Amino acid sequence: MTGAAEFQYRVPWRAASCYPGSHLGVQRGGGYEIHSLAPLHVAGDPRRFDVRASLRDPFGRLLVRIYKQRSVVPVSVLADVSASMRFAGHTCKFDLLVEFVDSLAYSAYKVGDPFAFTACDTVIRDELSLPLTRAPGAGSLVCDRLRRWTPSGTGATGLLQGAQLIPGARALVFLISDFYLPIELLRAVLNCLCPHAVIPVVLIDSGEGRIPGIGITHLYDPETGARRTILLRRTLAKRLRKKLRDHDEQMRQCLADYELKPLYLIDRFEAEAVSRYFYE
Repeated sequence: MTGAAEFQYRVPWRAASCYPGSHLGVQRGGGYEIHSLAPLHVAGDPRRFDVRASLRDPFGRLLVRIYKQRSVVPVSVLADVSASMRFAGHTCKFDLLVEFVDSLAYSAYKVGDPFAFTACDTVIRDELSLPLTRAPGAGSLVCDRLRRWTPSGTGATGLLQGAQLIPGARALVFLISDFYLPIELLRAVLNCLCPHAVIPVVLIDSGEGRIPGIGITHLYDPETGARRTILLRRTLAKRLRKKLRDHDEQMRQCLADYELKPLYLIDRFEAEAVSRYFYE
């Protein structure tokens, strides 16, 4: 884990956890953000005595400051490990997934957030998954399992079950896939994740989806393993390009309907670019 790159992330709400962490919270405790003032006999902590507020108090009370504690936020990954993720052109999408998860787990560990990982194809892959933990080697354990895994599932319908099993406590959820998913499945998954802050991480190989030139060509579907040799005519090539554009537009519109901004990883992972995504 020590070799992983680190990036910064944040959530758009205040953390409610009682455990101290690095995110703005709602709990009262140690911190730097003032919550309120209280009489000394109520708060019982003279170290936070506020001289100016006490002098201005019309009742002559000794007032001390009450601070808001910064808290942890659970970080969960819901990952598509179906066969389409093994596509390799300019990069291997599955290797890109592993690199991102390694960095995310390390980043969560550095700020004290618990980390969980759920892998899905047609079912939840328990042999790859990890429950919520703050163990320092969690990311390395998950990535070691992933590196020994060969994606072979013929779909990613297990994502729906995985989304339903994410704990109810409000979390930051990274939904990682190439998003070649049925739009109905994507909507069902996002409906389950509504209580959480969801980051759709779209893995893209710039060599994927390119329609070859006119003539005899070979097509391969990594999801089903099917291979076909066809005579690619100009009209068929045009239809295939339109189908790809339509799916991409439907995916973007679906995410926009849930007010989600996708994080695109195209051919490579850069920790600085992920940090910029959160702080733009």
